[in-house]
Parts: sequence; C-alpha cells; structure tokens
Amino acid sequence: MFISIIIPVFNTRKALIQECLESIKYLDGLCEYEVVIVDDGSTQSDTCEFLTTLSSGSQFKVIHQHNQGPAAARNNGIRNAQGKYILPVDADDTILAEVSEFIAILKNKQDIDILFGNYVFFGDKAGHLKHGIFHKYDLWFRSNQLWVSAFFSKNLWEKVGGYDETFETVEDWDFWCRCAAVGAQFTHIPYSHYAYRIIKDGQSLMQKTENLVPEYHQKILDKLPLSLINYADLSEYVRYSFRKKPRKVFGLLLYLYMPRLYQTLCAKGWFSYQDDFLK
Repeated sequence: MFISIIIPVFNTRKALIQECLESIKYLDGLCEYEVVIVDDGSTQSDTCEFLTTLSSGSQFKVIHQHNQGPAAARNNGIRNAQGKYILPVDADDTILAEVSEFIAILKNKQDIDILFGNYVFFGDKAGHLKHGIFHKYDLWFRSNQLWVSAFFSKNLWEKVGGYDETFETVEDWDFWCRCAAVGAQFTHIPYSHYAYRIIKDGQSLMQKTENLVPEYHQKILDKLPLSLINYADLSEYVRYSFRKKPRKVFGLLLYLYMPRLYQTLCAKGWFSYQDDFLK
C-alpha cells in the first residue's frame, strides 16, 4: 500500500463526509491507496447511521472508538494503516486535483519524510495560502507552517511516537515540531492538494480552543531541548526575518525573552498573538 488516508470523524454532517470521500477519487489511478475512517465516538444520528453504512461495505476501513479527541483518532487510524505514506484529512475538508503532483514526487523520491504544499480555503471564507520556504525556527518559534493534511512517512510517525494525545488543539503543530527536532526533511512544492473548509459557527474545535493556543505553544517549546538550537543559525535567521517582517520578529523576541511585557502589550493592542504567530 502506498498511501493511507486517515479521516477522524466526530459528529461531522453526512453531506460533508460524503463530499470529502468523493474528493478522494482524485487519487484513482495515481497509486494504491486505502481510506481509514476513525469514528471518534460520534453521537449525532445521521453521522452514526452513515458510518454504519460505510462499515458494511468493503471500500473503506471504519474504526470505532470512544471519544478521545483528534490526536488519538489519528494515531489509532495510522496504527491500523498499511500505507508507506500517511495523509491525514479532516472529515469536512476535500482533496484537490493537484494531488497528482504530490503523488508523482513521492514516487520519484523515495526518501521524502514530509511533503506539503499551499492550501485553499473555502466555505465561510475563501482564499489561498502560500507557504514558501520552510524553516524549522519559523515552525518552532513563530507559527505552524503546515496544516494537518501533509504527506509523511509512517516510519517517521513511529520514530517520534505519533501525535501527543494530551493536546486538545494544535496537536499537528506539536507533531511537526517533534519531526523537525529529529531531523526530518520538510519538502514544499507550490501546488495545492488540499482545501480547508472554514465554518464560522463557533462550534468547530479550533474556534472553541483558540484561546488555548499560546498555552499549547509553550508546551511545544518545553519539549525542545536547548541543544537543538544552533545560535549562529538562529541569529542569521532573526536578521533575515527582521528585514522581511520586523514587527513579527520584534514580537517573537518579546514573546521568548520578555513574555510578561509581550502579554501586556498585547492587552493594549500593540501586538496580537493571532497576527504574530498564527499567520
């Protein structure tokens, strides 16, 4: 098996799950793949009935578990996956036709650890996000440069111990940071294989846990040994970034070395954690 697509589901509407599954057909003919759906203790009747229908067929592998959160659901799905590469997909998002560019690269370069691209927004907000050059210091100290749906090898997942199931949010950010810490290579290409659905109803997990992001970012940083930081590289990175985005770098330095002052300035509107670290 070449690709295992892992889809956690918790009370996602049937129509959205159907749209997600329909989009996976863009992989048909490109490679051998499987779809592993993990029901994370759903309670909504239409979701449960639809997943029961999927369980009765042979097209999808459906795993049922008590509600444990997305990190545990992804880990459980990956644990039962057969693919060399893993592609996590949220149940209300979709795959795009340009996924063919990613499959071609994975086939031609057998040593890729992580492959990611640009992302498309749709739903209550539409747009396109370009990532550009990856830098692990950006990932560690400023913001998550990858969304949850990036290709990575199952061997890498095993090496870092999977997702941290104690995280209520940004568990993917923590996962990518630990991958970078063990020397994983991040490869970016300027295509979009994934569309992220924005639903502004106040009910999504990200909206409910947004206020926890600073706390969890600190948990991520606490896991990183200081020995991983090359101060010469860090100084060069800060100088380069300051020329490109001086306000963000100034905010970063305050956050790292004067966190109380940074929080005070945020409260006064001088800085914004959302603007400085999440964009």
